[in-house]
Parts: sequence; structure tokens; C-alpha cells
Amino acid sequence: MKIARDSLVDRLCQERNTEDRKRIKLITGIRGSGKSSLMDMLADRFAGQGMEKDQIINLNFADLRYEDICRENILYNFLSKKISTGLHLVIILQEVRYTENIEKTIDSLSVYDNADIYITTSETYLEEEELDHMLFGKYVRINVLPLSFSEFAAYARLTDLLGKGPENHAPDRLYAAYLREGGFPYILYSLAENAACKPEKAPLGHLTPAALGSRYVQSLYDAILIHDIVPHRQISDTPILEYLFYFLCRHIGQTLSPKKISDTLRLAGRPTNTRTVDSYIQAFEQTCLVYRIKRYDLAKDMPLKTLEKYYIADLAFRTCIFHLENDPSSPALLENLICLQLIRGGWKVYNGKLGTGQITFTALRKDPKTGREERCYIQVSGTSSIFEQETESPVSEGGSEEQKKTGSPSPALATNIRSFIALYKKIKDNYPKYIVSFDPKEYDLSGIKCIPALKFLERS
Repeated sequence: MKIARDSLVDRLCQERNTEDRKRIKLITGIRGSGKSSLMDMLADRFAGQGMEKDQIINLNFADLRYEDICRENILYNFLSKKISTGLHLVIILQEVRYTENIEKTIDSLSVYDNADIYITTSETYLEEEELDHMLFGKYVRINVLPLSFSEFAAYARLTDLLGKGPENHAPDRLYAAYLREGGFPYILYSLAENAACKPEKAPLGHLTPAALGSRYVQSLYDAILIHDIVPHRQISDTPILEYLFYFLCRHIGQTLSPKKISDTLRLAGRPTNTRTVDSYIQAFEQTCLVYRIKRYDLAKDMPLKTLEKYYIADLAFRTCIFHLENDPSSPALLENLICLQLIRGGWKVYNGKLGTGQITFTALRKDPKTGREERCYIQVSGTSSIFEQETESPVSEGGSEEQKKTGSPSPALATNIRSFIALYKKIKDNYPKYIVSFDPKEYDLSGIKCIPALKFLERS
């Protein structure tokens, strides 16, 4: 049973060319995130909308069947003959890194009015400026990440992945499993298949779920490093590369700089320099393994160039590669998930700076319908009353009638809320402002929405 990713398919359909808008759709994402399955779903959606089979060209260049047409002139001639029929075509080109001089081919195809082009790649070694130049600015980039918590939870409930019964479908149980297993679709398919069989008949019955996940994630990790990063960057010192990724996995959500990282690695007996660290982090970014979140000065309304935070594409890398514990009460891991969720929604994510205060995430995007700028602010609080005994303590500032009816946050969370509200009051705009914590209750405090973490992740 395939995992439905309707929101992504809907978004891709919304980007189809129209009379007044024509652009190429560039779909990027880490290996194993499900880009190929997504393209198959997209092709099925178009077929269901009445397009004929001859109008949908779906080529996956990772498949050896298409090796003979990977060369520039052969691929162009093949596609141009299809286009010359005059039919409106949807052209899906998957894993174009295996093709020859694909930039020129895409340029040549983009002049045709009857070609709607979708491209996927696991590597994005071209910078935004280079992409603009190559595609004349006529493209939209869409990130495909591993499954979100809401997608994971929906599939786990549908397949009884954790077992039957309401206790196995509870959000906190699913959240702990999501942190442990990660969001790579293949792992969920395999676990669901094993769970549906008797142990002796399970196709992977000799492997425990933990061993199954570790084996798959390790293979993805090796492929990214050995096949994608090392040859492209001509890296000879792979231990430093691996240790750097381990370091970023250990310090999720901490404010860092390449110099600070290189100094720390040197003290740990891993001598390197700032330029090397920055180059390796860029390689992680370009393979969608790591997301670098820059600071945004809210007073000056502009991004800053120093002291970033780093988040990883899937938390399974921590458990399966480095055997780190993904504690369900960790605020850093919650930050990681919220950051990825914002990226899924098409937001440009920053770490907000306002004087000496910090807002965990400041997210910006253009409304796809109106073109107007949207913005939202999110503070992530590590205080938890899911994992602690709750105590009654009123919020002295900004408590609403609804909040008084539903109860009060724990004392530590109340302290955090007061500091967050004081910081939010300095922002003179009316964009949505959120506080996300492990507190199980939902509050509205002077227009600031305090939302339980699992509700935020499931409704996003």
C-alpha cells in the first residue's frame, strides 16, 4: 500500500503551466525521500484527469532502460519528436544527474508552449543564481522531504504498524516511533509488510525492526557520501567529513559558525580549517542531508550572514548511524521537525533575531494565489507537562477566558510564555505568532497561539 502524499501532488498540479505562467518544476530532495513514487502519483493524477497515455512522458534515468537516451542530442531528439505532434505533454525527467548536459536540453525544450516539464534530482550543486541563469528564472523549486509526522501517523494507524488498539494509535506513542524509525517511506513499507505477516513468513523476518531501519539508512548515508559528495568535492579525508556530520547531529538547533565548528573539531583531535568545514556543510546542503538556517534581523528586516543553526533531513540518521538517543522530550528534536515542516510548506526559514532576543523560527513565503508576502513566527519551548506531573499555575500576563477554562501551563512553561510574549510584543506586525511546547493544552494569549507540539505537527 503506497503512502498517500496528496498535499505534495496537489501542489505540483497547482504549478502546471497556464497561459500567463510558464515555468519548469524542479523537484529536489534527499535520496530515499520518495521523489520517484511522487512522480508516479503525479502521472496517475494526470491520467485520472483525462490525459492520454501518449501525453505523459515519465522517464527515470536511474533505470538502465533509459541509458541509451541519456546523451544530450539523443534525449533532445527523442523528446522533440514527441512535442512536435502538437499534443499538450507532461514531461517528467527523474534523476537528471545521470544525463549529459541536461541544462541545454531543458533550455531547448522550455521554448515549446505544449510542454509542461517536471525535473527531479537528489543533488543540487547549482546555486540559485546559476539556476536562474540556466532556466532564465522560469522555474519553481519544490523540496520533497521524508514523510512528515502527520503522514507517518496516518500510515501507521492505517496499517496498525505499532499494533492494533487505541493505545498503539495514540499521538505520543506514534511520536516516539517516528523519532526512532524516521520518515523514509521504504522503512515504513517494509515494517508494515513484516507486521502484516506471521513472523516465520515475514519476508524480512530474520531482521528486527531496528536492524531493518539501520541497514536501509546506512545504505542511504553511504550512497550520499560515497557516490554524491566525495567524487564531486574530490574529498580524500572522509573521516573528517563523517565526523562533521556526527557533530551536526549532536548539536541540532545550536547557534554555530564554520569557525566555531572547526575550532571545536580541532580540540577534539580532528584538525581542520574553516574553509573545509564550510565546503563540507555546503555539500551536505546540496545533497539535502542538512539544512542551514540563517539568522534574520527583524529590526532591520534582513538576513544575516553569520551564526547559523543546522537541522538534519531525517532524525533516523542519529539513531541508525551514530546510535544517539532520540528523546521524545527533547526540544532540539522538536525544533528539527518543525523546521522541516515549514520547509515542506514552501517557507523560507530563518532564526529570528530581535535585539538580544531570539525567535526560534521566522518563516517567509509568497502566497501562491495572491503573490503577497506571508510571514509567521514560532517559538519552541522545551518545557513539557506530557512527561511531567502537571501543576496549576496561572499565566499572569495575557491569560484569556478560554485559557482559564481549560487550565494553566506548568510553572516553567508559564515563565517561558511570559518571556516569549514580551519578545513578541516588540514585533510591530500582525502576522501569526505561535508558541509550540509539549504542554497538552491549547491556549490563546492576547492573539498568540500556544499549541501542543503533536497537534501542531499533525495539523501542519
